Amino acid sequence: MFETEAHGIRFTIDHYEPVSANRKLENDYANLMWACDPCNTLKGDRCPPDSARAAGYRFFRPDQDVHEDHFQSKGIRLESKSKVGYFTIEAIDLNREALLRLRKIRKELFDCADWVTHGVSELKKAKLDQLHPTIRGRAYVAIQRMERVRAGFDQKIDDLLRGFGRSALLDPDTRSETEIRDRLSELKRIQGLFPGTWRGRDTA
Repeated sequence: MFETEAHGIRFTIDHYEPVSANRKLENDYANLMWACDPCNTLKGDRCPPDSARAAGYRFFRPDQDVHEDHFQSKGIRLESKSKVGYFTIEAIDLNREALLRLRKIRKELFDCADWVTHGVSELKKAKLDQLHPTIRGRAYVAIQRMERVRAGFDQKIDDLLRGFGRSALLDPDTRSETEIRDRLSELKRIQGLFPGTWRGRDTA
């Protein structure tokens, strides 16, 4: 989710290693991540123990990890390519309904932008000097008009996403209780594989 899409949703500073797990990193710049409030809240003070991290179950680090190494898109859903991706998707619920709606809107808008760009490109290939004089001028004006539309499309997409963001992000989640329960059960299964403290607790 981009900030331009996040009307009604604030962005916050997340501590990759929770303060409750390591107070020494509270003001360490390398430990601070930019995150939307829902993701930060879902992450909370969850802190995989060393045994889980060694097996690959940890949160994705956007400042160090390569997105394509851990995630792939299947339609509007995000799927994992690694245990890091899998754990992050499950723990932060990266396929929650609000994000699926936003991805659907974004895909439709960018698909439209591609069509416009392709159309302008084909129009510009037209040999205006071979057209009948009565329509040559109109064709030139039409091409120029479409070029202006294409040039302003990125801004229009941002404007539309800002507008759609209100309902897409604030409407209640209508997923079934079974789907939500299954996600939480999977997190418990992973935690059961690696005994230890999964919530931050600074013993220093």
